[in-house]
Amino acid sequence: MKIRKIALKLEIPKSTVHEIVHDTLVYGKVSARWVPKMLTEVHKLQSIEYSQRLLLRCQQDNGDEDTTHIGVGPSGDFRAKNNLIGNLITGDEIWNHLNTPDTKRDSMTWKHPSSPVTKKFKVQRSAAKVMATMFWDANGVILSDTLSQETTLATNLKRVTDEWDVTKDIVVLLSNVPDEVMSNAIVLNGWEELSCFGHSLNSVVSEALNTVAEWVRLHKKMNDASSYFYENIKASDALAAVQQQHNLPTKRLKQEKPNLWTSTFAMMKRMVEQYEAVNTVLCFLGKDTMCLCDDEVELIKDIIQILNPFQAAVEELCTENYTCVSKLIPIATLLQQVTAASISPDDAGTQAGLKSALISKMQQHFANLENNPLLATATLLDPRFKQHAFTDTEALEAAQERLLLDTQRVVKTSDSTDGKASATSTGSSASLWGMFDKKIVNAKALKTDVSEADNETRRFFKEVNILRTANPFQWWKLNEVQFPHLKVLATKFLCVPATAVNSHRLFFKEGIEFSSGRDMIRPTQLNNMLFLNQNLNL
Repeated sequence: MKIRKIALKLEIPKSTVHEIVHDTLVYGKVSARWVPKMLTEVHKLQSIEYSQRLLLRCQQDNGDEDTTHIGVGPSGDFRAKNNLIGNLITGDEIWNHLNTPDTKRDSMTWKHPSSPVTKKFKVQRSAAKVMATMFWDANGVILSDTLSQETTLATNLKRVTDEWDVTKDIVVLLSNVPDEVMSNAIVLNGWEELSCFGHSLNSVVSEALNTVAEWVRLHKKMNDASSYFYENIKASDALAAVQQQHNLPTKRLKQEKPNLWTSTFAMMKRMVEQYEAVNTVLCFLGKDTMCLCDDEVELIKDIIQILNPFQAAVEELCTENYTCVSKLIPIATLLQQVTAASISPDDAGTQAGLKSALISKMQQHFANLENNPLLATATLLDPRFKQHAFTDTEALEAAQERLLLDTQRVVKTSDSTDGKASATSTGSSASLWGMFDKKIVNAKALKTDVSEADNETRRFFKEVNILRTANPFQWWKLNEVQFPHLKVLATKFLCVPATAVNSHRLFFKEGIEFSSGRDMIRPTQLNNMLFLNQNLNL
């Protein structure tokens, strides 16, 4: 238990608790010893069991007189039929970085007092690495091999998809952040990659905020104040008392999470809501430098107003149970249009600088969204958006051409299947229906793949768009007979999620469930628990 929690539980100052623990009880804080692998009790019992089996086999081999030779090694040695040690093969693997800096002990040299001080640059281990695998027996090394990080990751991804039997159904892989190793691994498996829009949006706002000098100063001031109230029990208790005196809601200040601008947004809103009570407590405790003046509070309110559309976009993308990838182009377009429309000649330097930075970062991160084949096709197939979500005419025309070609392929595939079925039925009843069936076949021959695909796409785009709040999957279910070939494409492209946030949350839950206190849980049981937790409301 931490000293802060003990002080909070006993309602005494942290300094008193620290004095009791450190001086009276003579306890000191030390770090745990690092070990390569933390074995559970099950692992230890299995290791004992396997060792006992090998020992028993060795004892049996030593008492057996049969030593029939069954193999000769590369160096002239041989392995006996009943010689367990000679036939036992061991394997191991290790990650090797391409650049590993010398340790402090390795860089030590003998030096005379009059010699100059030795220096060296601070070097970190390279991110690029390879996996070295080696197998050996009692006679020496049998096999050694190396695999790059990309190859190893690609193999593991393929193994997981094969295990879940979803390899043939993969349309695209969503990645959290741009990573060269992950991109290369995806390419090795022949898949397509799509960057998570939620993380791209986070980068847009974070990078834009950091370009505004006045915001950087205000951000540090708010962050210091929030951290002070979080770490100081006396200050947090005084804040609660002042909030009750002023009939304000008793709420603690929000803490910022690193590299997550939505937590910064929440911190700003809570600080503006409680700034009078916060200033009162800070002045009382002699922390006047952390107080916000009225002009700073007004500036923070203006920044909140500018960022409100981005917060609304994050909530729509990350709080819904399932957000389709077809929403990305409309949301990106609207964010740019709303921000550009809010620019006014009356804007102060900070507000104008932030708006300009947001537009610049959006142009940088959202530049090729409409030219992305997956996003463009999904947007066209969404009955809520269709062509109306596009601002680039050339990108729209290219997307429509790709959709027409994809529809032609679906038509051709379905016609070949129908042709086989009709040929079977014609042969079975040629005596009665032969003339009629031949007439139908000749009529179908007049219809080409191009004409049928073009006709279906034209009819689809002439349909009136459904409401933005309507369910596109329900619409396709009701209209699959009218647009059978486009329905196949809609099933493929509209299944792609807009962000990887839900998957990230699922892995976060796995980390909570699979804690050090529950490390005896089996992988299959953990998978079942996570599956039920995620789908219990279905």
